[in-house]
Amino acid sequence: MDGQRRLQIDDLKGVFLSDEYRAELEDLSCYGAHIKQERPMCYLLAKYLKKRGFEVDLEKKEENYWYDLIVNGAKIEIKFYHESDLMYRLEKEMKRCNWDINRLVSELNSRNVKRKSYSWNMTLMMIKDILFKRPDIFILIILSRDLRKSKVDLEHVCLSEDELKYNKNRGFNNKLSFESLQKFLKCIRIKRNFIWDYARIDVSKIFPSSYHLYLCDFRV
Repeated sequence: MDGQRRLQIDDLKGVFLSDEYRAELEDLSCYGAHIKQERPMCYLLAKYLKKRGFEVDLEKKEENYWYDLIVNGAKIEIKFYHESDLMYRLEKEMKRCNWDINRLVSELNSRNVKRKSYSWNMTLMMIKDILFKRPDIFILIILSRDLRKSKVDLEHVCLSEDELKYNKNRGFNNKLSFESLQKFLKCIRIKRNFIWDYARIDVSKIFPSSYHLYLCDFRV
């Protein structure tokens, strides 16, 4: 019944905050602890949007770009990072350019012309998605974990060394780190306006974890 109507941010929040999605995420936090969880979270989102009657295409190409999801015609890109990335990557990268988004856009253009890789650069990858691929909706997922309370061997946990070091430095769900992220999003807004909403999912099957979801809608 929802196959033709415009996808709204509230529709996405409705899925993410549903009991069924949370139960899936609780399990994923265990069996997927050793990987970045962007792909499985995207597939779960597609699954439950489809169940709600939306038209869903996974990894579809439109206008020379591949998009993670297209839902009722809305192009969606998803990025997934850990809270430690906010300190060790985003803050360092933004300080390096003095929080000037135009300098990052210039760097990205230069790297594209010279065919230089930048997949390791957190800010450039997000700028590519938002300003070059220009999706209708951008979903940024930040996973916070307190590995100091782990019940499993950390050798099998993705980025456990960086995460544990971060936990000892800034703890868990640190306000300072997320303020840096919001500052970055404000810089992006200078180049491309959007409205955004936020959701959070807490799980604690093998260690305390919080999934912070920033849902940005550029159709304004």
